[in-house]
Amino acid sequence: MLSTLLTTKLYRPRPTASLVARPRLTRHLDEALQKGHPLILVVAPAGYGKTTLVSHWLSETPALLSTWLLLDEGDNDPVRFFTYVVAALQTLDSRLGQTLLDALPAAPAAPEELVAPLINDLASVNHPLLLVLDDYHLITHTLIHEAMAFLLDHAPPSLQLAVLTGVDAPFPLPRLRVRERMTEIRGGDLRFTFEEMTDFLNSVHRLTLSGEQIAALESRTEGWAAGVQLAALSLEGYSQEQSAQFIQAFSGSHHYVIDYLGDEVLRHQSEETLSFLLQTSILDRFTGALCDALLGGAHGSDRMLAELERKNLFLIPLDDERQWYRYHGEIHMLWNWLNTLPRELVRSEPELSHSYASCLTMAGYFEAAEEWLRVEEDACNAMPASRCRPAIRGTVIAFYRAVFARYRGDFAAAIATCQAELEQIPATETRYVAVGKLFLGQAHFYAGNTEAAEQVLTEAMQAGLASGHWSA
Repeated sequence: MLSTLLTTKLYRPRPTASLVARPRLTRHLDEALQKGHPLILVVAPAGYGKTTLVSHWLSETPALLSTWLLLDEGDNDPVRFFTYVVAALQTLDSRLGQTLLDALPAAPAAPEELVAPLINDLASVNHPLLLVLDDYHLITHTLIHEAMAFLLDHAPPSLQLAVLTGVDAPFPLPRLRVRERMTEIRGGDLRFTFEEMTDFLNSVHRLTLSGEQIAALESRTEGWAAGVQLAALSLEGYSQEQSAQFIQAFSGSHHYVIDYLGDEVLRHQSEETLSFLLQTSILDRFTGALCDALLGGAHGSDRMLAELERKNLFLIPLDDERQWYRYHGEIHMLWNWLNTLPRELVRSEPELSHSYASCLTMAGYFEAAEEWLRVEEDACNAMPASRCRPAIRGTVIAFYRAVFARYRGDFAAAIATCQAELEQIPATETRYVAVGKLFLGQAHFYAGNTEAAEQVLTEAMQAGLASGHWSA
């Protein structure tokens, strides 16, 4: 069963070059290890640097046995969730959790059924190990929360959990605090101090800002890591005078700061870069080959991904080989950039309408995305068939509607839509067969049909290789 799981969920994000040391925070994490706290809770909204802090700390603590699990909405099934937990632990020791897997009921009714065998396995481990659960706020299933609380209450000394979440996890936090069994790092702790901002802006990004300018940035971004990062990107290449004008020009809440800074970053990017970001933002995780398949041709996606990583633009590498990536949440600002384009221009160009739909899907506005897909259809129908290829365009639109359904949790509809369209695609259109099977495989995967997902995704890879647009 473990061979059908998505191994990229088990990759710890690798630190990028543009990091600033934060010893005041890593000291808290070191102390949590020394005190043997079962729970390390890192809780803050998006963009505060939760993942960056913990992944960097672990890279600087090589003696600690640690494993990472990136969670998503599809993990809201107790059996699937704990199968992934065991998969993560088995990257450290292949025996860990095997007792649980062998005894895991198809429909567990009590938290003990999910974690008691795992606790017994971990009790036999005589060295400390850390399990990181990233994006835990996406988990909503009550039984999973109850099982995790049971695990924390009965955790053997060998196990420590680091839970990275946008909101407080529904664990017995007051009891854990009173018993001094947890360490907390929150949004206020994660805000950049003046000294950290100075180091980040002037040392890491090699800017030459004055103390007064850094203080102004600190005030306007409130030390919010995402805002500081975007400010640094915006200021690169500016003269002293331009920097002063830039810093003076924006103020307000996080929402407006990121909109403003996002526009400053995006307007310096090439049309090729913006188009790539817009069209691939719909993917949860991706490689260069998957991006090429989505874009419908050999678009040099590996080169583009390398360039995005070099510029530190929205990209998070998921493995040491730099093959798998995901985007930062801040990429939603592309929607704001699109909103600056004249509506009539967007309505007349199917690709721009499609980009609107992609951004809206990424933001979760499915009804609005559907409206723009209909605009895309109308624009395509008004063009010569030789320019728009309406049959293929209709298939691609249908695949995106399947993605809408998957994001809504309607996996059956997503699967049915992909299957229906795949039956209509001519066998000669192998690259679109590959894209359809890619989306079908994702739908099966999130529905928990892991064997079907593995088979379909294998077929997607075979079709992509046959099309000549994917590489082995």
